[in-house]
Amino acid sequence: MIKATVYRLSYYNNVEMTDTLLPQLEDPEARKALVEAIFALFERWHVHELNQARLLGIDSVSDIKNNKFPDDASQVLENIGQLLAIDRALLKFFPYEPTARDQWIFVSQSKLENETPLTVMLEQGIEGIRKVRKLLEERLAQ
Repeated sequence: MIKATVYRLSYYNNVEMTDTLLPQLEDPEARKALVEAIFALFERWHVHELNQARLLGIDSVSDIKNNKFPDDASQVLENIGQLLAIDRALLKFFPYEPTARDQWIFVSQSKLENETPLTVMLEQGIEGIRKVRKLLEERLAQ
């Protein structure tokens, strides 16, 4: 458990993901660390379990919570990578404001047609998640 947590922290905090390399991730310890990271994020965002599954592109989160990935886990890992990249971008925007960082997904954004980022991600799946990430990256580049 400690080894996975240390790996998660060093991987998550020091690696820039331009696209995301996670769909090819096979290492069980690394996957376990990702599961810990994504569910910690969902907890901070106060995302209901049904919406967690929708954000991951799966029917239920119970298997993922037990580190049981589908045979083709590439889409789940892609979603996790994109969501963690969104969290990393929000950390850059709000480094000293954790509440603002975690509430941002509930705030309507004009660049998202006045929808909240969470709504866009839930309704549009991976394309919506990518759209939200792109919005944040564009704002960071300004």
